[in-house]
Amino acid sequence: MKKIALLLVIISILAGCSCSNKTVDILNYPVPKAGEIKTNLHIKGIYQRLINQQPEQSEIAKLLKLESGDVYYLAANGKRYMFPTQTTFKSWFGDYDVNKIKTLTIEEMYQTQLGGNIFIKPYSLLKTETDNNTYFVDLNGQIRTVNSTVLLNEVYGDKWQEQVIDLPNNIFTNYQYGPIINTYSDFPIIAPNLTIETSQFYVQ
Repeated sequence: MKKIALLLVIISILAGCSCSNKTVDILNYPVPKAGEIKTNLHIKGIYQRLINQQPEQSEIAKLLKLESGDVYYLAANGKRYMFPTQTTFKSWFGDYDVNKIKTLTIEEMYQTQLGGNIFIKPYSLLKTETDNNTYFVDLNGQIRTVNSTVLLNEVYGDKWQEQVIDLPNNIFTNYQYGPIINTYSDFPIIAPNLTIETSQFYVQ
């Protein structure tokens, strides 16, 4: 029942989204039986939509910026977490204009404790300059090697390489390695209502 309820949440998120010929029409796909939700028929095209999902205004309101341009996220624990790269910020907030973010002086910013760096948004694809592998960004700061370009083509489409985010080595080392993705069933079930806060997706 929990998995069926989760699928209904996913359907509500995707309602109104148009599907390309490369993706399965999840809205018309039959509700799966218990244990059947983690199949390629339920993840094709969904990850891209979640990656491109626009942030809620409540998330934007938690952004802070220094005059130097550094952008932070103020978490519920009272700590600020830094976006270490522009691509990290864009993975969560797209092309949102950073000039609209509230700017603080250094003295004002020092009143909140620095908690660490924010990770790339889950379900994104990631690589680094000295590693030929393509990684799937999972929850909790894990990166998982996708062991087949066939899987990448099926799940992310023919232009999956254009979706891969490059990170410098010194930022890449913040991530932890998770289990390798060898088959469709290795991809995780989608977490609904994904935000930085709800996923606790920052370095502790």
